[in-house]
Amino acid sequence: MKGSKIKKLGEVLALEYGKPLPKEDRDDNGTYPAFGANGVLCRTNRYCHDKPSFIVGRKGSAGEINLTPEKFWPLDVTYYVTFDPTKYDLMFLFHAFKFLNLPALAKGVKPGINRNDVYDLSFAFPPLPEQRRIVAILDEAFAGLEAMRANAEMNLQNSRDLFDSHLQSVFNQHDKRWGKHPLVSLCKLFVDSAHRTPKYQDEGIPALRPRDVVNGKLNLVGAQRVSEVEYEIQSKRHKPSPGDIVYSRELSYGWAALLPKSPRVCLSQGMCLFRPASKLDAAFLLYVLNGSIGREQAARAAVGAAHPHINLGDIKSYSIPLPPLEEQRKATRQFDELSEETQRLASLYERKLAALEALKNSLLHQAFTGNL
Repeated sequence: MKGSKIKKLGEVLALEYGKPLPKEDRDDNGTYPAFGANGVLCRTNRYCHDKPSFIVGRKGSAGEINLTPEKFWPLDVTYYVTFDPTKYDLMFLFHAFKFLNLPALAKGVKPGINRNDVYDLSFAFPPLPEQRRIVAILDEAFAGLEAMRANAEMNLQNSRDLFDSHLQSVFNQHDKRWGKHPLVSLCKLFVDSAHRTPKYQDEGIPALRPRDVVNGKLNLVGAQRVSEVEYEIQSKRHKPSPGDIVYSRELSYGWAALLPKSPRVCLSQGMCLFRPASKLDAAFLLYVLNGSIGREQAARAAVGAAHPHINLGDIKSYSIPLPPLEEQRKATRQFDELSEETQRLASLYERKLAALEALKNSLLHQAFTGNL
């Protein structure tokens, strides 16, 4: 960059420690934002700093950066940046921090960033007019990218909404003719997980937790594992079999997934399992549970603000539509076709979002390597 001088960040700015904010000073309708490590955590009528700045996550979401143009309160899991505005432009420093990828500096079991590690980073700082020229180019480019990102996200959501809308219209169209029944009456097996936390180990049989059932699909990447002995203990009441449906009733509650032929699994806490009777097609039931009918019932049944969960009795009483078996299978084939098209569109829009993020990073790289 023209006229640039290499300086350590510690020569240019200071990372000041955030401060605790007493509970009595937190107000949902407060005038000023109070920042945690990954954004606004609450509001308050007090402020700690009265100049535009940006906040850096110190613990937890370490290295995350949030810009604020107003008076604010930085909480004690953050740093906030102070600098000489006659020499350095706020947005130039903000973009520079994005380019430096501070999360990579985080260390420890509970990730944290030592400000001395940030201070030791070297960077090329051009004169203030050149900083502002670069910021103007980036701001214009990022505004265009943000518009494209918002459009891609809207299209992604629309594709998902279209699928949900189609499911709902099919169920509404036949609601009276099909009738509804309690879920438990349509299953030949309905069991809760063992009420104990398994003894986990590095290798072995997956022990399903609520987080392992994502948007109606099993995701065993990062799943906890148990030994053969522990598997037998956890599965004493029933060994899960291919074709059984597992259902999450805690945390990310209300998602159902079908068990495949492999691998073997057992249930950890917060899960339940049921096996549809012969008059209910398992694939049809999955669409009901993971669609608006099931999700709305899950939302109504959930209790506990600190630890949201659904009681087993409420899951058993879910109201499930029951068309003749052949109609279930016909509807499932239609749902499968639409789901495949929805997933194709979703994949397309997700690739667009990834490409936009890569382009944004490329612009930052050009800006701070003198090529902009």
